[in-house]
Amino acid sequence: MAARCLRQRGTWGSEKSLWCDYVGWSQQHKLSAIRRELFSKVLDQLFGRDMDGWWGIALAVDVAAARSYIM
Repeated sequence: MAARCLRQRGTWGSEKSLWCDYVGWSQQHKLSAIRRELFSKVLDQLFGRDMDGWWGIALAVDVAAARSYIM
C-alpha cells in the first residue's frame, strides 16, 4: 500500500479509483483479490468514509497529478 497510496490528512480517494488499482495490483502479482464489499469494510474501519470514497487515503499518482494541475 505504501508504494501506491498516500496516507495523509486532507487527501481523498474515490472507492472506484482505489478498488480498480487494487484489482490491477492483485492481477499483476497473481493474487486473488478480496471481494469489493470486504475491501470497502476494511477501508471504512481505517479511514473516514465520505460519499463514494475515503478521507486520508488516495492513490499517489492521483495526488501527484492534482498537484501538477493546480500549479
